[in-house]
Amino acid sequence: MTRILAALLAVLSASPCLAWTIHIKNGSVTYDVRPLGNEIVYTVKGKQAGTARPLGNEVVYRDAAGQPAGSVRKLGNDWVFKDRNGAVIGTAVFYGQELVYKDARGRQTGSARVLGGKTEYRNERNMDIGSADTDSMPLRPLPLEKIIAENTIPVACLTRVSGIALEMPAAAAGLRAGDIIIGFEGQPDTVFKYQKDDCSAMHRSVVALVNRGNKADSAMIVYRPASGEHGTPQGQILKTLVIPQGKRGFNYQTADSGPSYTQKESVAYAAAIKKLYEAGDFTAATVSIPGSDSAARDTRNVSGAHQEFREEIVNNAPRIGWYWVSDKDGRVLTEEAVKGMLDREKAAAGARIFIRSYPGARIYMSTQTSEGSGDPALSNKYRLIGTADMNGVFHYSGNDYYTLPAGARGLAFSAAVYDVDMAAVMQDPRITGLPANSHQAVRDAMILQVMNSMAAAKGKSPEMKFGYLPLQEGKTEYSLK
Repeated sequence: MTRILAALLAVLSASPCLAWTIHIKNGSVTYDVRPLGNEIVYTVKGKQAGTARPLGNEVVYRDAAGQPAGSVRKLGNDWVFKDRNGAVIGTAVFYGQELVYKDARGRQTGSARVLGGKTEYRNERNMDIGSADTDSMPLRPLPLEKIIAENTIPVACLTRVSGIALEMPAAAAGLRAGDIIIGFEGQPDTVFKYQKDDCSAMHRSVVALVNRGNKADSAMIVYRPASGEHGTPQGQILKTLVIPQGKRGFNYQTADSGPSYTQKESVAYAAAIKKLYEAGDFTAATVSIPGSDSAARDTRNVSGAHQEFREEIVNNAPRIGWYWVSDKDGRVLTEEAVKGMLDREKAAAGARIFIRSYPGARIYMSTQTSEGSGDPALSNKYRLIGTADMNGVFHYSGNDYYTLPAGARGLAFSAAVYDVDMAAVMQDPRITGLPANSHQAVRDAMILQVMNSMAAAKGKSPEMKFGYLPLQEGKTEYSLK
């Protein structure tokens, strides 16, 4: 690990270095840098924005999601930076004691120089933009700087109805999935009061706003985007019918991008919606709900969930149909989540089987195959599920049966078989002399010791045996010998 870190630091610096930290503020780009373990970590406002680590003869940068963000490589006297698409975006080269940064066109974009034991960084106008507490001149991560700059553009968050139960009061009042929430008639506050670029913080305020609205009979004020709208509001400000207080049957999300606007468009888009709202020209929302028989229900029985006739935003478009909803927390479940619940239910209700084998045999199970040869311990298709006791009975979790998981196909065993008289073994004084309340594990260990000593007295070694057996539907007892 130390060698890896040393190599990484050497590649990321213009000269060898020890541990260091950097703080850079260049226009809209502000970040901190420090070595951590075997990589370099870049943070923005305390949150990880990317990493760097060596890969072959270059250093690869990754973004906050762990995806490739670019690279830097030493070619001759130049450090060459490339973006995530492999395009050259800049270089760094020494001119005397100064490391000069240039863009892809060769224009100077900054520099670095060691002063007083620290590395000082300057921009293209020779203005101070930060420093590193080391004289090793660590390289600026130009590919990550580009991504950080793109991610620090001004944004505005909006709250959108992400899904609605079409047989609940809100839908009956005219609310639909995709509507952007503004507020409630009769309440002085709107979402614009809480609008900010921190969507999580804004969402908490919107939740409080909606909860206040749910405590009274009230109409909702929303903006409904026009069909195909993107970037510029072309829809209407709508007022729903009065919705009775209580559970209204809709879910909502707060985000800085959505089906009708991108992050870059969010500030202007939100401002335009606010302007439409302030104009006071509200249109009554029409109520048009298709019958629940217009979509087919799922015939599966999912324990812990129920179906609701809903309109949900799927792939940035509203889709009407029957959706599975969690009984526990009301979440709309994905097909993957439903399948997982069914698999777990099937496993819990799986067939119980009884297994007998040789004393001390190791028992294996596979969901991939029912065949095999040799020692199943060497097969990546079988996994060990436990060991038979010295009477040859397999126990699992304290039970004398094993519940098969979903998709189980085969069983296997490996056992050291001793050529001894088990009746004689059980009558050996070392066994009969054990206290009646001896733990089974202690008893089994003593039986194995007696078997070993009896076999050794005959000059014999145990024979290793392996076997495989396919599982059969309806069969509950298996002898693995």
